[in-house]
Amino acid sequence: MEDTRQAALRVTDLLPALVSRVTGATVRGPSPLGDDDPVRRVVLMVLDGFGWDQMERALDDGLMPNLQGLMEEGRAAAKALDTVFPSMTPVVLTSILTGRYPSEHGIVGQVVRLPSGPVDILHEPWPEAEAPALSGTDLAEELRAAGLVYRVLLEHRLLLGPLTDILHARAATADSMTTFVAASGLPVLLEDLLDQSEAGAIYTYWSAIDAINHRRGAFNREWAAEVEAIDQWIGRLGRTGRPGTRIWITADHGHVKLQHPLAYQDLQHALPFLPERPAEVGNGIGITVDAHELDLVTSAVDRLYPGRVEVLDVDDLFDRGMFGPPGPRHFRARVGSHLLWASRVGDHWWMDPKKTANHSSHGGLSRAEMEVPWIEIRLD
Repeated sequence: MEDTRQAALRVTDLLPALVSRVTGATVRGPSPLGDDDPVRRVVLMVLDGFGWDQMERALDDGLMPNLQGLMEEGRAAAKALDTVFPSMTPVVLTSILTGRYPSEHGIVGQVVRLPSGPVDILHEPWPEAEAPALSGTDLAEELRAAGLVYRVLLEHRLLLGPLTDILHARAATADSMTTFVAASGLPVLLEDLLDQSEAGAIYTYWSAIDAINHRRGAFNREWAAEVEAIDQWIGRLGRTGRPGTRIWITADHGHVKLQHPLAYQDLQHALPFLPERPAEVGNGIGITVDAHELDLVTSAVDRLYPGRVEVLDVDDLFDRGMFGPPGPRHFRARVGSHLLWASRVGDHWWMDPKKTANHSSHGGLSRAEMEVPWIEIRLD
């Protein structure tokens, strides 16, 4: 696996940039518009699965005329950001809201290994007996420490979800959490929050692009219709005339088309000592094995998936900085001792043969997965 960490803008730069803009401190990480005008409030909107390549295609195909018009007027601009590894929704959303890498905050995959057993962060609650899911502070705490307001606007179906509990437990007060039931409600309720004229930030998240990409793939007619609907939100919000307010639109990851699945069931059949539910870390599965078992795993992988799977030492990956700067060492155990990495773009582990495979997915290191937009819109 190639180490792709470079000195570039990343999703981890969003939190310090946001806090510095609304507090008047020195800006860390230039904004897309590149100005230093006073900012009282930032709307941080995450469009799940909307990679940089998708934004470019949408603009080129005329699907986002409102955004294009705002750009031509100099009221909007966009920069590319690198996401973090692994490029998975729970990992990246945590990095966005903490400003830290997976090695530092502890959410290192979607299914992580804990002493009490595996936990799927998207679908299962974090065990109360375990150490806290997250390490360090988050955006809600940093803004409140500065005397500023933090609001969250989510789909109603996500309100009681396990990931929402991890990401927003510190922000979950009666007046801080707002939900919308249908997509049409997002811009309406966001306008209501903007009408409150509070200094600080509003975080909102929308999942439909990601869902369409998984089921149908990017760039199809349904994807285009969803992008056009989002552009209508942008047109509505972008001309509301609220001085000192900016909208920042970003994403957690992009997508690539899936090619040939790697059936984990075949490997487990050959090696019964492997767990029923390994860690799921990007395009890899995490296992813990001793030296003898490792030899058996390596031989089986070479036989079953020749040239398609690398057996990687997890300590080495952390030491090389794939998960970010050095953090608490016990986070490594959430991956395991070794990562079985699907090394070709589009290859992926198929964990449940009873389920229909997705059309596209994410979790690797390709440009389409790792590069996301940072769009800034000035509402003055």
